[in-house]
Amino acid sequence: MVLKTEEEGSDVNLATLLLKDGFQGLYDVAVVISNDSDLVLPIEMVKTELGKPVGVLNRHKNQSFHLHQCARGPSIPLTLLDMGDHAGKPGTVRAATRADVRELADVLQRAFFDAPQFAYLLADPDFRARALSATFAAELRYLHPVDVGGEVVVANGAILGGAAWMPPGRWRPSAWQQLRATPTLVRALGLQRLQEYGKRGQALTAAMHAAHPTEPHWYLAILGTDPDTQSRGVGSALMRSGLARCDCEHADAYLECLEVHVPYYARFDFEVTQAIAMPEGAPTQFGMWRPRR
Repeated sequence: MVLKTEEEGSDVNLATLLLKDGFQGLYDVAVVISNDSDLVLPIEMVKTELGKPVGVLNRHKNQSFHLHQCARGPSIPLTLLDMGDHAGKPGTVRAATRADVRELADVLQRAFFDAPQFAYLLADPDFRARALSATFAAELRYLHPVDVGGEVVVANGAILGGAAWMPPGRWRPSAWQQLRATPTLVRALGLQRLQEYGKRGQALTAAMHAAHPTEPHWYLAILGTDPDTQSRGVGSALMRSGLARCDCEHADAYLECLEVHVPYYARFDFEVTQAIAMPEGAPTQFGMWRPRR
């Protein structure tokens, strides 16, 4: 329930009221509508000093990365995130298209920013943000094209999460697909950075390819949801939809994940088949298989 709204003339006034009302105990949860990174410090103070959750609603096309990062986590419910003409309307699963690539890549960049495998690949957090957006864009457009078998969850015109599924026999990108992805990465990362990033990335990919099963199957290459909507059922909706297709075709399914995510996928009847031997320093990935129904 919204108890009070405040529209302020400047973000200085907004920051002042956010702190003042917070210290006076006039709200339990705050929602800030802004794209100004100057609000990062007051938001962090309210979260750390007062222990109050603060959410950020931001429809700006070029969102402040630091503002989004400071508001990450389970801060406000999905019904508050689903603003617009149909507040509280649940997200719907639909087939992904190439027009979704850029927005979904940004969602995945936020979803996987702190993931150990990407921290291993890209230690510099500022560079990681830019590199991940370009990497996922190349992945979704060329390597594992999202319009082949992927799906997204959309609410009020915004993508909340997505899954890139590859049909049987198409899980391994061809040399032509890899070549087509290269210019996107060169433009975003620069040749020198790409060479450094590419060596580690190729080592990780080679390890997972070596462990990949040979039996025909649907392959879940990517599953990610916006951090602000995690634990709200977005990922589960994508899983149920993708697996319903597998069951309709009586097809097996396969994925790789970190150990921390094994229990999540076990809920969908995936079973660990092996711990994949990764390059030194890289987090272990686990292969998981779901038999056909």
